[in-house]
Amino acid sequence: MIGSYVIPACKYIEVQRRFPLSQTHATYFFQKTSNINKKQFTLDEMGSCFSNHFWNREELWAPNSEFRRLMKGLPHTDGLELSMVSVQCLGLLWCQGSLSDKSEELFAMINGREQAPDRVRCNDKNWVPVLGTLFEIASKSIIDFTY
Repeated sequence: MIGSYVIPACKYIEVQRRFPLSQTHATYFFQKTSNINKKQFTLDEMGSCFSNHFWNREELWAPNSEFRRLMKGLPHTDGLELSMVSVQCLGLLWCQGSLSDKSEELFAMINGREQAPDRVRCNDKNWVPVLGTLFEIASKSIIDFTY
């Protein structure tokens, strides 16, 4: 239970499976999105990074698709451009991969790939923005989208 919401697990999984993130490995997702190399980017720029059949479905990229609504509803998104932190936090939550795979990506988001990849501290430069966004997506955005 989160606040006054109770999320039926089957409803959450049903929504999650409609999108390509649930069929994408976290490491692949982070490699592709990191290649955009911008803090803010368009959904079309994101789409051009992926070339497998999960991501190339026409209905996914249609102007009023559920996927576009989900992505544009993420935190720190101004309607036209997506936030890299928000997109990658969604990837941490929804993509496939082991806890080890996802923790490596989380540590890279917080520290950057050039710093110690095996630990994070609460005073790391991206600690607050990354964890705050991760918690907001996990608790608020998914609920808002599924109901």
